[in-house]
Amino acid sequence: MRKGGKAMLIVVGVILVGAAVILLMAFRRGDSSISSQAYYGKMQNPPASAAEWSRAGSYFTWKSTLPENAAFGSLNIFSIRMGNPENPAILLIHGYPTSSYDFAALAVELSKDFAVYALDTPGYGFSDKPRKGFRYSLLDDARLVDYFVREIARLKDFTLVTHDKGDSVGLALLQIYQSYTVKPYTIVRHVITNGNIWLPLARLFSMQKALLSPIAGPVLSRLLSPALLARGLAREIYSPALGREETAALASIFGYRDGTRVEHDIIRYLDERKANKRRGSRPCDAATFPRRLSGAGKIGSLRLLSRTLSGALA
Repeated sequence: MRKGGKAMLIVVGVILVGAAVILLMAFRRGDSSISSQAYYGKMQNPPASAAEWSRAGSYFTWKSTLPENAAFGSLNIFSIRMGNPENPAILLIHGYPTSSYDFAALAVELSKDFAVYALDTPGYGFSDKPRKGFRYSLLDDARLVDYFVREIARLKDFTLVTHDKGDSVGLALLQIYQSYTVKPYTIVRHVITNGNIWLPLARLFSMQKALLSPIAGPVLSRLLSPALLARGLAREIYSPALGREETAALASIFGYRDGTRVEHDIIRYLDERKANKRRGSRPCDAATFPRRLSGAGKIGSLRLLSRTLSGALA
């Protein structure tokens, strides 16, 4: 066979293998566990830290407040409560595309002196991740947090700590809080970390830009594996970079209820943030309690965030 023919066969082979991999990824069978505890219970050797975080949490049900989501039933929402409930309370709101697990190491340290609360908003972590037209929304997330504070955790007062996408949820929560004539709870202070709230100055990675695309986003979400997403984040986002065990833990959380399939839907919070950029900062401007801004990167920078919180809570 001529060299040109062999080269053509190699090219065709590579294309066929690539196509087969894409088809396998696109039609892979995703997880449908009823809870994170059941999810890890099926694994022979689950990532220890993620499984431990799962065991430490519990679920409550909540229904989206958006008319567009009226056809969807109640969602199972994962939450964490750690520490002595008699101690001052801290509520942690996570960023994109991770979950409350980002705060795991920090929560253990804080729980020695504080009552620590956290939850996974829909589409993230160990909470439900509905597809087929479900609209994910910062305002809806804020209403969920308000419900959690009032009806589930029943907090009277707390420090609000928000990170990344959670900063926008926190500002939307402040709008709800300020709308109350009689406050059902008191936000003592608000610590804002790594917000990228002013989008022209935000550093979006190429994968984030692709996921935002109305054409490439849905395709990439279907092809993106939990392991691939976790490896990319571990290398590019976390500081310092995550090791093998932490990366495996992150991948397992993305795999819960086939979480990577909703990446295109949940990243569209950036569009919502952009559309409401003028209104977004007003609650912070009108707040009567202390605010603190921190440039801490992903929660891998535990020491920096710990120092930020120590200064804010002093």
